[in-house]
Amino acid sequence: MSRKVLISGAGIAGLTAGLWLKRQGFEPVIVEQASAPLKGGFLVSLSDKAYQYAGELGVLSAMQERNMGITSSSYHNKNETTLLALDYQKLFENVDVLQIMRDDVVDVLYQTARDKMEIRFNDSIEIISNQTGAVEVGFTSGLQEKYDLAVIAEGPNSSTRPLLFPDSVTIDYLDLYCAAFRLPNVLNLENKFETHMQKGRYMAIFNTLEGDLGSVFIWSSDARKMPPKDEQTQTLLAGFDNAGTVIGRVLEHCPDQPHYMDILKQVKAEDWVVGRTVILGDAAHCMTLFSGRGAGAAITGASRLAESLKLQRDIPKALLSYEAANRPIIDPIQRQTRKAVRWYAPQNNLDWLLRDNAMRFLPNWLFQQYFNRKYSNV
Repeated sequence: MSRKVLISGAGIAGLTAGLWLKRQGFEPVIVEQASAPLKGGFLVSLSDKAYQYAGELGVLSAMQERNMGITSSSYHNKNETTLLALDYQKLFENVDVLQIMRDDVVDVLYQTARDKMEIRFNDSIEIISNQTGAVEVGFTSGLQEKYDLAVIAEGPNSSTRPLLFPDSVTIDYLDLYCAAFRLPNVLNLENKFETHMQKGRYMAIFNTLEGDLGSVFIWSSDARKMPPKDEQTQTLLAGFDNAGTVIGRVLEHCPDQPHYMDILKQVKAEDWVVGRTVILGDAAHCMTLFSGRGAGAAITGASRLAESLKLQRDIPKALLSYEAANRPIIDPIQRQTRKAVRWYAPQNNLDWLLRDNAMRFLPNWLFQQYFNRKYSNV
């Protein structure tokens, strides 16, 4: 007899969980507050365990067809001096890595899942209660339903998480804004990822499969609320005032509103499990883009959750087993990510000088070792 599982959130974590649990005999229902799969992500890397799990789930080949094909990267200072250049063949010679747009990961998972399970858009959880043997849920649509298991994969701004854990979640602001948009290939890049780094801010720019460029901007800000949509472009431009020629050429193509904009923050939940309900992915442990492993952690976490439920039929015990196994992997990455902010967006002259000189004068093999280790644990 199949067991009903509610998955709230049709992103990477939620869709991956749905596909695994369907395979294991559950009856998944995915609800998503938006009217369609969410767009607006940027380049992500899937490596090591996430790469392996994507293969086992049967979605890796479709994702490989959307591989970005980037073969090198470089880091530049405000004067456009190249501080560091890396060849990806050497950089990832010991690690399986797939570089793909987040939207493409979601699309492959959604196209695979849509005919296998019920996916309801324009709906969300309003009330949730763990009862003996079931999870009772009331939705904004007015539906009242019972499930054997609930998986909350709503992202860092989860509206359900406070209903479950009102006092055990910490939001750690990194004092940084992030924005992203697409533009024509005005820099004539070819299979390249460039990072233009300055004090307290940087721009990453890269080729896309469509022949244009994807751009990501990070800059210092102590803001805790997003500006209104009609002020977001001006906020971005102000953050990169007098930023130099290359960044200026890219910002000339900024649309009236960036395709994506957010305040960077980490989510740290003391508990991931209550009864028959578990928070998953960014809802439990958002690491921000500085980790480079958020998408991978979402796939790996959902896959490990499914493994725990396969090994242990007692759902509450299986959820606790999943948390106990995954926390020792996630917690160190969150700590390392906070340290990475000092490297990528230094706030004082000393850190800025140390960063630039380290990138310029340290041997490439040190950076190759770093990236090999970084992409070998999720």
